[in-house]
Amino acid sequence: MTGLQNKLDPADFTFLQSLLLREGGMVVDPNKEYLLTTRLGPLAEVLGLDGIPEILKLLRIGDTKMRKTVVEAMTINETSWFRDPTLWGDIERLLLPTIIQARTNLKRIDIWVAASSSGQEVYSLAMLITEILGSDMKFWRVRILATDLSNEMVQRTAKGEFSGLEMSRGLSPERRERFMRPEGTSWVVKDELRSMVTARPTNLTAADNSVRGPFDLIFMRNVLIYFTPEMRAQILGRQADLLATHGHLVLGASEGALGVPTSLQSSRFGRLVAYQRSDVAPVTVRSTGSVVAPKPASPLAGLAKPATSPAGLAKPASPLAGLTKPASPLAGLTKPATPLAGLAKPATPATAARPLTPAKPAATGTPDDGLSPIERLRLIRQQYAEQVAAAEKAKQKP
Repeated sequence: MTGLQNKLDPADFTFLQSLLLREGGMVVDPNKEYLLTTRLGPLAEVLGLDGIPEILKLLRIGDTKMRKTVVEAMTINETSWFRDPTLWGDIERLLLPTIIQARTNLKRIDIWVAASSSGQEVYSLAMLITEILGSDMKFWRVRILATDLSNEMVQRTAKGEFSGLEMSRGLSPERRERFMRPEGTSWVVKDELRSMVTARPTNLTAADNSVRGPFDLIFMRNVLIYFTPEMRAQILGRQADLLATHGHLVLGASEGALGVPTSLQSSRFGRLVAYQRSDVAPVTVRSTGSVVAPKPASPLAGLAKPATSPAGLAKPASPLAGLTKPASPLAGLTKPATPLAGLAKPATPATAARPLTPAKPAATGTPDDGLSPIERLRLIRQQYAEQVAAAEKAKQKP
């Protein structure tokens, strides 16, 4: 090979610019010619071609395989473990516990990571969920759908294998030892994480990309900036349709400023701004884990005064029923002095025979007690278990 010819003339740039916009919805500004040359030049060398002009020749005669290869080569695949630590801190302490609390009854979580690249973001989420659920993980069904336009990235995500350099970018030694195993010069994700993940190719710009919801969480970070405003609106509209009632969409730090459709509204988890369906009341979770003006059906609704009638209250047997004052000794909670204060002991054994009655709404307001949502849920579960045991013991007395 005599030397690669990678300079683009204006006609070549316009041709490639139009092709990428048409096939992938990607916008390449006139001052971004270097993006084309730095990605397509190495591609030509890998394919054994004499520079970008050879690629252009095949594209102009309608070579569909080359067209797909070029679009994939232009996909941005820059990623790392727990990229943007501030964002991931709020995801770990506030967002994921809120979602887990909302799914406690079903014990099922469905997540879609769109534009998943080589998989670090996918497995970062899997690690956090495993850590938060702890020993309860065996009772949960967690499924993460990872999609990307690039077949190569999809295969890498499915395999879960990373180089030493990739492992050094954001993954702590503790998590590496717990969730990865060495294999030659690489590291491979252990089966406990890989079993959660399904990876397949998907084009976000397709009108029907065969992705079906609902999802409790959608991750689509740092990809919308490459699309036209019209394409962004179409993609976000489809994402809104795939969100569960309590579901949230996480975008890149600056992508929300590009505009979201009316079918989405912002929700806040500490410093993290996420998005949820606009037909539900917005959720705001402070950095301490307390909730500001949640809707009654939200994951933390038990911490606020319900707006519905008594018939709409959660059953006393619910894990969150401990925040209300039921008449039944099985729920057996008296109105606490604080949001998590004392479960009342049944007054007499005879009380256990009384029928269950609707719970009395809890007092309005949620003081900052310093507990995160998941810590609060665990404490309530413990208190509830103790109260049930006390009620059973009372029924056994002569």
